[in-house]
Amino acid sequence: MNESPIAAKHFVVRSNARGLLAVAQDWLLIATLISIGVYFDHWIVFLLLAWPIGLLQFAIGEALTHEASHYNLFRTRRWNDWGEWVLSLPFLFSLSDYRKEHRLHHTKIGELEDHLVADYRARGLFNTPLRLLWIWLGQPMLGIAGLHYLRSVFFELSSLRSATKLVVFWGTLFSLCIATGSIWYLFWLWILPLSWTYPAFLWWSEIRDHFNTKCGTRTDTGWLNYWTHNNGYHYVHHKYPTIPWYRLPEAHRALCAGEAEDVCHGLCDAYRQLTRKEELA
Repeated sequence: MNESPIAAKHFVVRSNARGLLAVAQDWLLIATLISIGVYFDHWIVFLLLAWPIGLLQFAIGEALTHEASHYNLFRTRRWNDWGEWVLSLPFLFSLSDYRKEHRLHHTKIGELEDHLVADYRARGLFNTPLRLLWIWLGQPMLGIAGLHYLRSVFFELSSLRSATKLVVFWGTLFSLCIATGSIWYLFWLWILPLSWTYPAFLWWSEIRDHFNTKCGTRTDTGWLNYWTHNNGYHYVHHKYPTIPWYRLPEAHRALCAGEAEDVCHGLCDAYRQLTRKEELA
């Protein structure tokens, strides 16, 4: 056990090239999906594209932003901070506000100061197991998760210090879209996923990561990790937060496989664990 922190250093290898590649890959995929939407220009296509776009929004706005908050996305610390212009500001919050909240989550995990505890209580997760299916599936599918997200970023997460950056970013974006006659596409192909499907993936992730666990943190080894930069390897991240995303699966197998009690293999398997009656509080 005493050797684990030393062994963990083997996995702390950050790379500017990998960080740039991850950011560029996700934005290129989003641009491709938006181009498909513009080409077909039909509301049914917009609705279908909302889900893959929302997944990629989650990959950027949550997974890569999370890496930057730990200074794991880039080897150069300033690059992590400057990256907020393509990582967090498109999602209505600044990196500094995210980092402040997330640092508290790491240091006060499961305690009253941890924002997830308040979120779980507000969503009714501690009330009755019978409501869990509605909370897990019904609310995000119907957009209720999106309302929670917008409320949290506007009234809980974002600070006045971030207002200038957000006004500059979104003011410039709206101006460009109005000038080019593409404001309609901004709504259908960015704002709709941002307020509906991206919060759904965020909702599932936040509940899966810690709710009804035996050891405090759940690991998800499912296929979504391919698209979300190993966001599901949460136990090893909490234990060794300086390990970057692309080394987490390897680090999990080497350092945590024998001690991580809560391991699922996808969202359906995660839901099965969420409903374990013996652990529900």
